[in-house]
Amino acid sequence: MALPRFQRITIEPKETVLMMIKMEKLDFIPNKKITKFRNLDSEMVFEDLRPMKVINLPVWLIIELKLKKFGKIVLPNWFSLLELKKLFNDEVHSLQLSDLPFFWFEISKLLMEIAAEDIDSLEEIKRTLKDLKEIRQNKLRSSLKFNLSSQNQQVQQIRDYNFKNFLNHLEIPNLSHDVLAHAKFLIPLGRQQHGIHRVS
Repeated sequence: MALPRFQRITIEPKETVLMMIKMEKLDFIPNKKITKFRNLDSEMVFEDLRPMKVINLPVWLIIELKLKKFGKIVLPNWFSLLELKKLFNDEVHSLQLSDLPFFWFEISKLLMEIAAEDIDSLEEIKRTLKDLKEIRQNKLRSSLKFNLSSQNQQVQQIRDYNFKNFLNHLEIPNLSHDVLAHAKFLIPLGRQQHGIHRVS
C-alpha cells in the first residue's frame, strides 16, 4: 500500500524520537500497583496499573516506568533473534521490503538501551538488526535508481521536483523511517547521476 502522507517526509533524529515515543505503544507488566493518574502534558488519564497484568501503554510512559523499575517491558513479537533472522532471510529472498513497524529500528535501539537485561542473545540481535537495516537500505537504493532512471525525462519537466514530491509518488510497500532517512541522502545523488535538475 502507499505510504501515509505524513510519513513520506523525513524528520530530524531528535524529532524522530519524540514522534516515536508519542505515537508508538508497547505492552508492559507492572510489578506493583500504581493508582490512577493523569498526564499533565496530554491530559490523558490512566487507570490503575496492577501487578503482573499486561497493559498496553505509550512508549514515553513505559520509559518512565521502566527507569523507575516499576515493571518489565513485553518485547514485541518481531523483536527476537529467531524472528529477526527470519525477517532477514525474507529480505534476502524477496524483492519487497518485509512488513515491520514504521519505527522498528528506533524501537529496537530503545529496547536495547533500557531493557537490555530482558533481551536474550543481545549481541547477536545487534548484529542481525544492523544486517537487516543495511539490506533494506540497499533495496531502496536499487529501487530509487530504477525510478529515477525511468522518470528522467518526465522529471525534467517538473518545476518543483524535490525529495518530498518524489516520495509522494513513490509506491514501495512497507517503507519504514530508517529507510526513508536513508533516501533523503540518496535522492540528491541520484538526481546528479541521472542529470535531473530543477527547471527554473
